[in-house]
Amino acid sequence: MKNIGSVVGLYPTPDTVVGTVQNGKVNWMNVAHVGVWGIDCMMLSIGKPHYTAKALHAGTALSVNLVDEAMLVRADYVGIVSGETVDKSDVFPIFHGQLRDVPLIENAPVAMECLIEEIYETKTHLNCIVRPVTTYVREDVLSENGRIDFEKIHPILFEMQQARYLRSGNAVGRCWNIGKTLIDKI
Repeated sequence: MKNIGSVVGLYPTPDTVVGTVQNGKVNWMNVAHVGVWGIDCMMLSIGKPHYTAKALHAGTALSVNLVDEAMLVRADYVGIVSGETVDKSDVFPIFHGQLRDVPLIENAPVAMECLIEEIYETKTHLNCIVRPVTTYVREDVLSENGRIDFEKIHPILFEMQQARYLRSGNAVGRCWNIGKTLIDKI
């Protein structure tokens, strides 16, 4: 093993597009610094200088849309240009769910309306704890039991070390099952 310094080695993470309404316009931002924050919340980390970050406050609503390969070029684009200078409202077809002023991407495999519960600031980022209020899933990516099937989605992953996007793969085992082969052996 080689020591490479203080590097966050937990990438890749799922790539998402966050939707907000700012100054009366729909705005999109590619956010890949995301994670699960318990079983009922997620964390989004957004750089403070970004236009999207300027509008976020506890209690604000936004959408988190999972990116698949069909959306990737547009998702990357909304992460390159700023909503402060470019109108990004027509980049994705939108629909609205239960929350007012929360744009959702119509063709995203998974689109979640979320409320911002808390914001933790670091020197460079706003770390928003968001709670999904409603989750919309394209029917073609549901399993037979009505749950999200990520093998059907193949969500795009963001990998920081090489600055690239990866396609997720196939299942390699069942959780809380494959380790049973070691019971009574270790």
